[in-house]
Formats: sequence, C-alpha cells, structure tokens
Amino acid sequence: MFKRPERDFLSRLQSAVLPRGGWLRGAQYQVYRVLRLSDSPQRIARGVFAGTFVAFTPLFGVHFILAPALAWTIGGNIVASFIATLICNPLTFPLIAFAAVTLGGRLLGTGAAFQSTEIIAAFTEIWNNFLALFSERSADWESASMLLHTVVFPYVIGGALIGLPVAGFSAWVCQRFVAAYQRRRRGRARARRENRK
Repeated sequence: MFKRPERDFLSRLQSAVLPRGGWLRGAQYQVYRVLRLSDSPQRIARGVFAGTFVAFTPLFGVHFILAPALAWTIGGNIVASFIATLICNPLTFPLIAFAAVTLGGRLLGTGAAFQSTEIIAAFTEIWNNFLALFSERSADWESASMLLHTVVFPYVIGGALIGLPVAGFSAWVCQRFVAAYQRRRRGRARARRENRK
C-alpha cells in the first residue's frame, strides 16, 4: 500500500553526494545507524576503528573492501566499518588529503604539497600511456612517477599517522556511546515489560 518508489541510479548518486536533508542530517543518521547495530560495543568500536583508519588512506577505490577486511581481521563489526569510511566524504576529503600529504612530505623530506596541476598532468600521462598500448605512441612515466613520490607516498605515511589516533579516538567514543545507548534501551524494554504485568 505504502510502497517506496524505485529511484534510478542518478537520483541515488545525487542523494549520496548531496543528501536531501543536508550533510548534518546525513551524519546524524549514520551515527544513529551505528548506535542501533545489534552487536557488542567492543565489536562495533573495532569496526569504527577499521573504517576510520582506512578512510585516511589514499586507496579511494577500495575503501569499501579494505575496511571490512581490516574489521574482520581485528574482530570488528563489518557494517560499522562500512559506515565509518564515510568520514572521508567530499566535505572532509580536501582537509584530510592536505593534512596527510603535508605531514608525509615533511617526514619524507619531499616538501610535498597537494598541487592539482601535478595530479592532472600525472593522470593525463597515465591515460596517454594506456592509449600507447593500442597505438604507435610512446609511453612516458615521468609525471606519474613524480606523483607517486610527491603525493601518494607522503599521503600513505601522513594518512596512517593521522588516521591512527583519529581512529583510536573514534573507537573510544563509539564504544562509550554504544554501551550507554544499549543500557538505556535495555532499561526501557525492562520498564515496558514490567508495565505490562
């Protein structure tokens, strides 16, 4: 009777990038989803740790594979790890990337900076090298190699060093909130049972 209408791919993509109720409401909804998971607070917290830590890596295409794999390895909740990867979103990504590349560049001594011109040149070069497989063009990896040394390696190092304490703090906060939420829920359920008697 009240069936939800089917949405096409573009409308689902739009709601993922620009939630209808806004980013704050979307974040509140994700927090609520984590609180309502039916698992122990410790396992949920380990899942949040895994997802948050992976979100600070530059491996964007595989966050949703790495997070559950890490959660499974450390005995965490896989759904919580999926949700926690959303900490890296279009609003937070520039801040995370800038901080990770800057810290990693300083530690590696490359003086790396997140420069869009270098990134565009590297991806253009990678595309041209791909086309060289099917034509008589010659492959050149200079810009891609420079991107690897000035952005990707610093991002990995800086992201891990920033992501570890952020993930640890997120897991600590999550465990306390989930435990309190579950205690309150059990208390309300007990009170309802007693009222029925």
